[in-house]
Amino acid sequence: METNKEMLIEHCTDILHGKDQLCVLVSVSNTGYPITSVVRPAGGIGIETIYFILYNNSAIVTSFENNPRGNVTFYSGDNSVSLIGEVFVISSEMLCKDGIDTHFYSTSVGADYVLLKFVANEAHIHIDGEYQTIQI
Repeated sequence: METNKEMLIEHCTDILHGKDQLCVLVSVSNTGYPITSVVRPAGGIGIETIYFILYNNSAIVTSFENNPRGNVTFYSGDNSVSLIGEVFVISSEMLCKDGIDTHFYSTSVGADYVLLKFVANEAHIHIDGEYQTIQI
């Protein structure tokens, strides 16, 4: 039997991996201000791990290289999920050399792009008028 937490995470996963879902990816700059980018997930595992592909010279990638703390927010209708976690920048060279997530490299990540791996540790969830914070 699924617990309430498991059902809630499953519902959030359905929203995240829905057709044409966009996410707001946020980093904190060296000066303490948010840097945001609206991006489409490139894949993932539930809401715990989400992959994004971005241009390697973008301000948000540089920011994550200096400070891995990040936020991913997504929504559907009145339901929203805000995840807090860390972002790991994986270059195309690292993908080839180490064999990490090689299917991303072969299909999507060229030399001018990096794979961002977001690993969530906390979720702030507003579903059907109810608000909960859960640890992941």
